[in-house]
Amino acid sequence: MLSLFAGKQKELVRKIIKEADSLLEKISSGNSYDREAVSKRAVEYLKNSNWQVRNIAVKMLGVAGEKKHLSLLVEKLLDDNEVGFVKRNSAIAIRQIGVAQDDVKKALINAVGDKYWETRAESIKTLAKLYKNDEEAFYVISKSLIPFDSDKDNSNSFLSYNKKIKEKNFEVRAAIAQSMEYFLDLEASLGVLGILLDDESWVVRAAALNSLKKMDKIPEILKKKVEKLDLTCESFKPIFPLKEIFSEIIKKSKES
Repeated sequence: MLSLFAGKQKELVRKIIKEADSLLEKISSGNSYDREAVSKRAVEYLKNSNWQVRNIAVKMLGVAGEKKHLSLLVEKLLDDNEVGFVKRNSAIAIRQIGVAQDDVKKALINAVGDKYWETRAESIKTLAKLYKNDEEAFYVISKSLIPFDSDKDNSNSFLSYNKKIKEKNFEVRAAIAQSMEYFLDLEASLGVLGILLDDESWVVRAAALNSLKKMDKIPEILKKKVEKLDLTCESFKPIFPLKEIFSEIIKKSKES
């Protein structure tokens, strides 16, 4: 009897997942849809006991959600008992909705220190995009990479930094490098980029170069680092991303 009930429950969950997936695909296709009805359904899915259903729900809110749904996404992002995938996609959904407000900022700052690396990476990207050139956001992100004193440290002290990097995951470090493009008005961001240009991972170095590319001219403080940059990389594609970005930066520098 119990096995029969369990079997029916599994079948019901599979049906809901299929239904939710189909709806997500529909609203992501660019075709018109009833936004209010879809977001209402997503909120219902968000209450489901199955994490896969909740995961689809936060993705749906990223597409069809509005400001009023941010509190639900913040709740998921801060839930220590929630599955990492759901938390990660909550951070992405918040970025997609794109509204900066106090509870969102606090949640993202908290999530920068999450135990799940994908949640950290996406929270860093969202925090940077929503709070461009915000000093608090910058220092929270930077402190996840290295320990420093925000009142004393500047670009020069970053460049002379020779201690261990706190963040061990290269994809999170790449997210930090990527986020620096939103803080280029802050001098200390150049120091953080200087550290990341020396990273052991070519993915991180490429992300740092990409952020640096947003500037019209390479700052003198980073010129030597860029010129001596290790351009070797391992890629499954027959391309040389670091060399391509490097060439663009050098060309732009000469033109300016």
